[in-house]
Amino acid sequence: MSHLLFTFAMMFSGTTAPWELVSLPSWSPEASARIGRWLTAVTTPGPLYIPRHARIAAMDLDGTLIVEKPDYFHGLVSKEFVRRKAGRDPALSTHPLVRAVLDGDEKTLLKNLKDFLLFSMEGETWETVRDFSVRIGRESVNPLFRRPYVELIYLPMIELIQALRARGFEVYIITTAQQDVVQAFLWDALRLEPRFVLGSGVVYDWDFDKGIGRRGRRFLEPLCHGSGKPVRIWDRIGAWPVLAAGNSTNDVDMLSSVNLSGYWTLSLAIEHDHPDEAIYGKPEFLEIAKRREWMVVSMKRDFRRLWGRPSPAVVPGPASRRLPAGWWILWLGAAAVAIGASVLVRRRQRR
Repeated sequence: MSHLLFTFAMMFSGTTAPWELVSLPSWSPEASARIGRWLTAVTTPGPLYIPRHARIAAMDLDGTLIVEKPDYFHGLVSKEFVRRKAGRDPALSTHPLVRAVLDGDEKTLLKNLKDFLLFSMEGETWETVRDFSVRIGRESVNPLFRRPYVELIYLPMIELIQALRARGFEVYIITTAQQDVVQAFLWDALRLEPRFVLGSGVVYDWDFDKGIGRRGRRFLEPLCHGSGKPVRIWDRIGAWPVLAAGNSTNDVDMLSSVNLSGYWTLSLAIEHDHPDEAIYGKPEFLEIAKRREWMVVSMKRDFRRLWGRPSPAVVPGPASRRLPAGWWILWLGAAAVAIGASVLVRRRQRR
């Protein structure tokens, strides 16, 4: 019966009604239409309607919202902080992790990743971490794309965030990256409030006498990675997302968590196949996406532009979202037909 209701709901919520306009100009017409149909259906009174308190969207950061090649942004911040600190104090260069940064020894850094990230800014205040992260986002030029990182946020994803927020969604960024670093970066780049950015949190030790917190040497558990992502979502938000977006097997658990919401959902699997960006990814991720009927977003096919400044989002006013009287009749008619068909099927099954 729910399938019949969905079919009729889509038939009677075509693309001609004014409240269906969704501003996604940097998406392909096909992808924009699919997202628009879903977004319209779940925010318009009807069988697929999602109340405002349940409109939660969860998106990965690296590779989903921002480029992750040749380096993750938060890792770049840590390495640059250590590099500049060693420049002021050459004696630090004897430390093996500092030496690895100065020598470009990625193998050693990857092998000791957690220790390095914690070591990199240990003892620093939140304000220091915040200001440095913002500075690197604005000033550090990505060697592949020759733009600062603040300009390497995917424009189509910015438009999607705008469209979701315009329709009452809370949009959360769920990332393995160091939470304090990316909170600062995303507030500066997108004015996304820190409370909407959930990452791998480093514990800050509070100095009561001085009234300041300093970065410690341990992460909050679990890390916001793989199965830790839905754990953090439930712990911090207390509700499951109805839309999720990710680009790797690390995001599969988060993308699957939408099924716990009880609503009609949308999961976006981002495929890196654009020659102007980087072609990479694990085949098993796309296999999982297709098997679970997620929407595969091909950057080559579905992103008309990769980066740039977004145009002002189209925000339908209350009047434009109101269904005309004739549409209510169609909605009721669709529901009646669906119920009648369900009863008929049951009668035939009893015979």
